[in-house]
Amino acid sequence: MGSFFCQWGWAAENTKPDDGLGISALVQVALSLLLVIAAIAGLAWLVKKMQHFQPMSQSSMRVVASLALGPRDRVLLVQVGEQQVLLGASPGRINMLHVFSEPVIDASSIPAAGADFSSTLAKLLKQKSS
Repeated sequence: MGSFFCQWGWAAENTKPDDGLGISALVQVALSLLLVIAAIAGLAWLVKKMQHFQPMSQSSMRVVASLALGPRDRVLLVQVGEQQVLLGASPGRINMLHVFSEPVIDASSIPAAGADFSSTLAKLLKQKSS
């Protein structure tokens, strides 16, 4: 048994400690990091490009009016091309209620939701500053 510990002690003395921070290890880690960053950038670019391939442009379909019936249920009037469609929307389900042959509401007279919000916000800020 003593000879076993002596041999083990001798082997430990003859091996060089490896610090693990050699130039080749640092280069390998740096290249791996650059590869991961390039993959993330490539995927972000691909996702950004794929957003342009939508089946319908946003101008051909638009929510003209919306009415909340409850906390999670709504009735929507949607302009699709030249037709207006009345939809019932609830969690997990959308039902077509009616297709109008003539437009019920003139969609061109209704401002876009973003423009309406911005004008309302501007009015409120003017009132606060006065």
